[in-house]
Amino acid sequence: MVQECKITKPDLKRRVARGQTVPQIAAETGFSQDQIRRAFRRHGLTPVSARREPAVPREEFIALVSGTTMPLSEIAEKIGVSLQAVLHRARALGLKTSLRDRGAISRMPKKITDEQLRQAAAEGRSNAQIAKAYGMSGAAVWKRRQALEQPQGATANH
Repeated sequence: MVQECKITKPDLKRRVARGQTVPQIAAETGFSQDQIRRAFRRHGLTPVSARREPAVPREEFIALVSGTTMPLSEIAEKIGVSLQAVLHRARALGLKTSLRDRGAISRMPKKITDEQLRQAAAEGRSNAQIAKAYGMSGAAVWKRRQALEQPQGATANH
């Protein structure tokens, strides 16, 4: 038979006041975590949660996610939590999580003229740099550059 947990209500209250969690109390007393939880229920007390408080207040978190174009990985690093924690909290609050939905990446690419593309290439800018500046994908820039470099009347498939 399992030994009954004989921790008293005042003892549990002291431990809660010190911020001890169920696993900590169990390790210190030699009772199982289930026994400790039953003692809390028996005495009508609530154990200290092992969960941490959110790293930032709700309003500040919403402003970071909704009001910036900062990637969620940078937000996670800034507030000291994992990317998964940021994603979970953002979704729980009903916030958009993709950069596209948050307005960081334009849905409609800006028009880049052939002359602007030639100029950017002459300046030594990479496809990725041009793509970012004009709201395009790197592949779209690459295709446009390939088309510009082909002689007039030539086809890509010969």
